[in-house]
Amino acid sequence: MAIKKTISFTPDGFSTPATLQDAYCKVVQINGDKTKISFDVVCFNKTDDGVTPALKKQYEFAPSMDGRNFIAQAYEYLKTLPEFSGATDC
Repeated sequence: MAIKKTISFTPDGFSTPATLQDAYCKVVQINGDKTKISFDVVCFNKTDDGVTPALKKQYEFAPSMDGRNFIAQAYEYLKTLPEFSGATDC
């Protein structure tokens, strides 16, 4: 499971934003319990030599114990954030 979205961000140490066209964003690590889940997302930029990691960020949310599994809930949570608005499943 992953999501796809064009993302603009300013890399650490730079003042000019970068854009990842159709970035492939994947939850790569998830930790927590029934009160709080923290997870890392890595977004990859497609390049001529394959797929290169370009951005890694950490997020957290309060999970639903009646909902889908925590990984599916993490992707659902990402889509509620402005930076991932309009993201599509892939």
